[in-house]
Amino acid sequence: MAGKKKDKDVINKTLSVRIIRPRYSDDIEKEISDEKAKRKQDGKTGELDRAFFSELKSRNPDIITNDELFPLFTEIQKNLTEIYNKSISLLYMKLIVEEEGGSTASALSAGPYKECKARFNSYISLGLRQKIQSNFRRKELKGFQVSLPTAKSDRFPIPFCHQVENGKGGFKVYETGDDFIFEVPLIKYTATNKKSTSGKNYTKVQLNNPPVPMNVPLLLSTMRRRQTKKGMQWNKDEGTNAELRRVMSGEYKVSYAEIIRRTRFGKHDDWFVNFSIKFKNKTDELNQNVRGGIDIGVSNPLVCAVTNGLDRYIVANNDIMAFNERAMARRRTLLRKNRFKRSGHGAKNKLEPITVLTEKNERFRKSILQRWAREVAEFFKRTSASVVNMEDLSGITEREDFFSTKLRTTWNYRLMQTTIENKLKEYGIAVNYISPKYTSQTCHSCGKRNDYFTFSYRSENNYPPFECKECNKVKCNADFNAAKNIALKVVL
Repeated sequence: MAGKKKDKDVINKTLSVRIIRPRYSDDIEKEISDEKAKRKQDGKTGELDRAFFSELKSRNPDIITNDELFPLFTEIQKNLTEIYNKSISLLYMKLIVEEEGGSTASALSAGPYKECKARFNSYISLGLRQKIQSNFRRKELKGFQVSLPTAKSDRFPIPFCHQVENGKGGFKVYETGDDFIFEVPLIKYTATNKKSTSGKNYTKVQLNNPPVPMNVPLLLSTMRRRQTKKGMQWNKDEGTNAELRRVMSGEYKVSYAEIIRRTRFGKHDDWFVNFSIKFKNKTDELNQNVRGGIDIGVSNPLVCAVTNGLDRYIVANNDIMAFNERAMARRRTLLRKNRFKRSGHGAKNKLEPITVLTEKNERFRKSILQRWAREVAEFFKRTSASVVNMEDLSGITEREDFFSTKLRTTWNYRLMQTTIENKLKEYGIAVNYISPKYTSQTCHSCGKRNDYFTFSYRSENNYPPFECKECNKVKCNADFNAAKNIALKVVL
């Protein structure tokens, strides 16, 4: 029982940060920064091209450039995918088809872990073992409820177990000057310059056998984020930067890390590092007798209330609805322009502006939802609410009234609720989903239902305040009344 209690008190979260390049010695980093400053003075962007790093490597043969680092990641991916697929198949034959006794962990230790350790270090091997064990769902595979979980090499993550503690461990996260560094244990390699059939030069990487450990410090993209925001949000208690600081201070424990490749619209593949962090709920600041409620609307997307007072938080302007209208107008304009483009040049050229627009729109919507979630969580934390009730809108797609149609076509309400739920859980606040039936018509003071206050009545009368005809004591914002009723509902 004590173990289950501990699990409930722990929050799991993933931090994703882009890898820029390896981090070099202070002398080389100074040379790089000087070259950037020089290019900016010449009216350029300051970006350094491949030719600069090739010349830098010719003078410093021991450094690793992106031309070698990213192919190294790709080669490790291929080897790990081979071991992963082979291990999954062998486990299936041994534990499902032949139905041999023993645990999955024992079977992994006997075969796949040893093979992986022969090619890599123990930290990558332990990470791969953990991934295999979590994906091999023995009960469902035996009942033919799921298929065998195989993988592709181009998107397979490179896993690492154990953060360095007391000088021992696998990977490290630390700060050097203005840079955040992820130092990762990799394998030494042999690089060969090749030329493809199309005439392009590329670097072929082959892992050394037997494996030789090699720690590589990687520069993370938080450095650029700091420069872009000019330090305005650097010291605030929010965002990836602040959470990485907690990792370095030891407040957050990184249980697992992985390097993965992701494709972004209109750009080449980028490499990211994902940190799986654990930290305890901050439940000591919460009042177990205080509950919160969130009402979802159209003109007011979010209205929050609590049971112990008249405190409220209202998102009064629907930025997403206004943005959607502008985005759709822009999309229609681009589609009209496509009719005048020359034919025979491929659909990609025609659709690329729309693809870029879609990417920008998604980023904007996501930033709004994250801002709303942060502000909602801060409100409930400030009011010490331990539980927050939200509306269960699972049946809204079957309704055809104005509110339901407008809500589901304006934005992804489920994504909004999930974003808010995840943020609330970071503060240790539990989340329940309750039926919103009659919450707009019920008086939060006397509990009586006012049948006259229908949605039709509200729309015909320019959305008036809620006024209780039973007790004549309550006259307030209709959405706030609904949020209060949602907060007052007790989930058993």
